Amino acid sequence: MRAPGIAESPLNMECVVREIKKLGSHDMFVAEIVNVTADERLMDEKGKFELNSAGLVTYSHGEYFTLGKKLGKFGYSVQKKGK
Repeated sequence: MRAPGIAESPLNMECVVREIKKLGSHDMFVAEIVNVTADERLMDEKGKFELNSAGLVTYSHGEYFTLGKKLGKFGYSVQKKGK
């Protein structure tokens, strides 16, 4: 099964809902990502998606935001040693 995507979106993730949890005022959907498509122009030479180059915009409580500077990274304690 293929889900429709937005052609202008730099990244599309197709999901299958696995569980719906009732939380009182709303429902939480637990889903599995089954396919990812990314704009090849935003991939670096190592195949990493360059998120900050995508010009993404987010919406939160009536306001729009763009991505800012990198603040840090996750996984320092399990990071692979450089060569």
